[in-house]
Amino acid sequence: MSEALENIVSDMSDIMKERTLRLDFSEAPLKNRAFSEKPMSFVDEAPKALFGAIIDVVAIETGNRAAREHWQHKQLHNLLQHAAQRSAFWRERIGAKNIKGISLSDLPVLTRSDVSDKWRLKEACWQTVQLLQKVMQHLVLQVCLFDSLFRK
Repeated sequence: MSEALENIVSDMSDIMKERTLRLDFSEAPLKNRAFSEKPMSFVDEAPKALFGAIIDVVAIETGNRAAREHWQHKQLHNLLQHAAQRSAFWRERIGAKNIKGISLSDLPVLTRSDVSDKWRLKEACWQTVQLLQKVMQHLVLQVCLFDSLFRK
């Protein structure tokens, strides 16, 4: 992270402690053309995205606790839904529970041995696939040889 951005984050931290909103972007890592030259536009897209991300953090960190907890719950739900739709591993770990009703404390802890066991299983499956491919190649060669011997 650049020094200017670190200063902004540090200042934001101080602001959050004071519970006042005082933003100073004079040290932000912006190009000379941060302000837009386009008609009816104030800031170019890249700096606007940076400012927007900072405001998002400020809103989450200093905003209403109930609103933040609701947001966190929705993000957890979105993540679980994504995992359940795209990963058999996580679908199995999460179980057939109603995803909307799951809280963070309901989820199983993922241990190092869980990951290594899953990796070993995938490795064993891959080795089996490779062995089956070799067997199939050998069988195809035998069929071709058999066919060439008896066609004459």
